[in-house]
Amino acid sequence: MREADEEGIVPERLVFTGVTGTTPTDVLASLSRSLAEAGAVTDGGGLARELAEREARCPTALGGGIAVPHGRLPGLAEPVVALGLVRPPADFAAPDGAPVDLVFLLLSPADSPSRHLSLLARLSRILKSPGIGERLRSAESPAAAARVLREAEAGLMVSQR
Repeated sequence: MREADEEGIVPERLVFTGVTGTTPTDVLASLSRSLAEAGAVTDGGGLARELAEREARCPTALGGGIAVPHGRLPGLAEPVVALGLVRPPADFAAPDGAPVDLVFLLLSPADSPSRHLSLLARLSRILKSPGIGERLRSAESPAAAARVLREAEAGLMVSQR
């Protein structure tokens, strides 16, 4: 994951502000199309179906307007971490009842379970940063959102010293 390490956990090119949908299935299809158009995955339709099936079995909404669908994908060479800003927010059956407007998608190669868990833990730490949701929602561009995430992660590194 060289690119994400240099640019932070979510590279600017994988921050999508135009994610739409009223259901998790619609939102995940929109995000999957964006990933395919960005060249991050080859089969956006197949990814959308796989994500929708997984979401139906195990909802990924954390609360606070955030969902983190994730999985391991056969044929993927490197992990992909993307952020979709959903307008208007969609009902992901969150434990707090809040609609989701921030969807972090983590995909890892099928043969890299430890790398997947490491990235999931890294993302989880970032999402616990105070005010992260509000700062991402007020970001005016993909570059600004990617910067918010880099700054939050940098703050975590400083606090761990």
